Amino acid sequence: MATRPRLNYGRIFWSVVVFQLVLSFLPMNVGGLILYPFSVLSTWTHELGHAMAALLVGGAPRSVQLFIDTSGVTQSAGVEPGVRQAIVSLGGLLGAPLAGVMMLAVSATPRGALVSLVGLTAFLTLALVLLMGNATGWVLGGAVVALLALGTWKLDREKRFALAQLVALQLLLSVWSGRHYLFAKTAYVDGNQFGSDTEQIANALGGTHFMWGVIVGAIDIALLYGAYRFVRWRLARDERAEATGLAATV
Repeated sequence: MATRPRLNYGRIFWSVVVFQLVLSFLPMNVGGLILYPFSVLSTWTHELGHAMAALLVGGAPRSVQLFIDTSGVTQSAGVEPGVRQAIVSLGGLLGAPLAGVMMLAVSATPRGALVSLVGLTAFLTLALVLLMGNATGWVLGGAVVALLALGTWKLDREKRFALAQLVALQLLLSVWSGRHYLFAKTAYVDGNQFGSDTEQIANALGGTHFMWGVIVGAIDIALLYGAYRFVRWRLARDERAEATGLAATV
């Protein structure tokens, strides 16, 4: 009986990494336009990271807003200044990378890729209904959900696997593709100036915004490498199991 062709995970993984990084360095925001839906997804996941962190420290997320320039803001109640505020700020910076790690771990196989895409689509649909607080956010978030659902339903096995990797890596690399924000003292949200997340962490815990940018960037690189090694191990294990099963039936 013919077996399904094996996917070259290493080739797909590093092709997506190079694709993402090259686009992020293209002039006149060309890369940003090509990756616009993924940028919206990264911002949305960033804001949901704030919301989840607020829950973790005993706060209550009230709303998430997304804007056409791919900026966003999360409103939460009951978050006290100091360490708890720093945790909420850090939750945003690490929200997208941690979501990317989970997606890479789950989508280590073609079947897992399907599960991860369905799970992400369902989670974002729930977040859209419960937390989205502005009309632009509804349009942008709804479009992202629709694109994910369409890709999950229409793409074949290999392309769906590549889509899951692309989404996961976009989330993992969003810290560095948005490196200007990572090392910025202030940020603009829908034209309004705010203190950046790293600046808020520095105000709460000490140090400088640049120092915290370096720390978060290093954590992101470690997450990327660890996720890659885990998925390579998982695929190698599955290939050995498949080879053993085939040998037993010869």
